[in-house]
Amino acid sequence: MDHFLNYSLEQLRNITVNQALSHPTWKMGKKISVDSATMMNKALEIIEAHHLFKISPNRIEAVVHPESIVHGVVVYQDGFSFAVLAETDMEIPIAYALSWPERSTLNYKLDLTKQKKLTFQEPDHKCFSSLKLSMEVLNSSSPHTNSIVLNAANEIAVNEFLKSRIGFLEVVEVVKSTIENFDKYSDINSLSDIISVDFESRILANEIIKSKGICSVE
Repeated sequence: MDHFLNYSLEQLRNITVNQALSHPTWKMGKKISVDSATMMNKALEIIEAHHLFKISPNRIEAVVHPESIVHGVVVYQDGFSFAVLAETDMEIPIAYALSWPERSTLNYKLDLTKQKKLTFQEPDHKCFSSLKLSMEVLNSSSPHTNSIVLNAANEIAVNEFLKSRIGFLEVVEVVKSTIENFDKYSDINSLSDIISVDFESRILANEIIKSKGICSVE
């Protein structure tokens, strides 16, 4: 997303697949690269943080950090803030997840003397509405179901964008429309419940995309 920071809505509308995949600081797979470009990755991380750490959605926020060195900050009530810093390599978070609660030994050492600056800024919610959407999901009457719908619809929409069948801004539009039109609500008590909602969400997302017609982006 960092390379689209100063884009207007019209410029964002015309972003191509190749542009979305060209992240300035990370080397990632296609799907997560598009998620980063739309900021849907941060929307999903807000939902994850809410569930993993039992934090109210209103106490979680995302900021834009172009250098991609600071990956998270915890603010304490006494004024102290603790930040997690690491190189931009997916091997580090993957190793952390696989080895937890132990720590893997990796050949990475962040050299802060090489970092000329670390900058932060508020996201443009008008251009990147995925963050607001995640908060709406968590504050809805069915946050668990809507979180599943958001994730499933996003996977469908990103896949269609990668095939140049919908435009860049339509990715989040499809996700939002799927959430708004999903009506097969049920209590989420098991894996089968999750799979069922996920399945129905994908069907609905595909129907919404078909109703929009083909929008090829060269």
